[in-house]
Amino acid sequence: MEEQRNNQTNLETKNAEVSQAKVENTEEQEKKKKKRKMICCIIAASLLLIGGGVCFYINYTKNLQGYGGVGAINDSMAVSLERPIDIVAMLSGCKPIGGTMAGEVIEDIASLKAAFEANKNALLASGDSVIVIPTIGIKFDIASTTPLSAEMVKEYASYFMQTDQSATILVEGYACNIGDEQSNMELSRNRASTVKQMLMECGIPETSIEVQWYGESKFNTLGYQNLEEHRRVNISIK
Repeated sequence: MEEQRNNQTNLETKNAEVSQAKVENTEEQEKKKKKRKMICCIIAASLLLIGGGVCFYINYTKNLQGYGGVGAINDSMAVSLERPIDIVAMLSGCKPIGGTMAGEVIEDIASLKAAFEANKNALLASGDSVIVIPTIGIKFDIASTTPLSAEMVKEYASYFMQTDQSATILVEGYACNIGDEQSNMELSRNRASTVKQMLMECGIPETSIEVQWYGESKFNTLGYQNLEEHRRVNISIK
């Protein structure tokens, strides 16, 4: 009898332990479910925040660029975006004229680009029907007919080609006073002819180019300090 009671007690104890284990297992599973739900919520919230941030950035960028919306920023940016198209159209209808500040002759390509860009900005602001193309100077070595800066000639030609091309380009050849007068006259002519040919190769018709050469006759009138400065061709709009 005593043994039966012990067996019954042991069975009840085991059953209680099994029940307790089931309860603990169920609680553990519930905790895991809650943890997974929390992680999913955090991920979803993060994705929403990221998506919202991306949308805000895109809309904000579009507004700054003038796509939609109103206001001074949009208007100013829209003008900036339209400017490349506007300036191309404006240039193609503009007559080119010559000139630089205080009669300066530009001799390096960086200054030429800066000057023409400034002239384009002035054109865009004023809406004029003319565009200033600066006068440039192309230097040569002594007795040479090969220009030291072919890129300057090409850059100048590209500016002229952007306009209505209604003006005449004046190409003027010079020489220093080393050598005899006749040789220097021929040298300056050949230099001017070389630059004329380069302009024509860039697409400028021969009828739009006038060539003059002076040899050493203007050696004392150009105002240059060094012999090297006189070995040149100047290009301008007539």
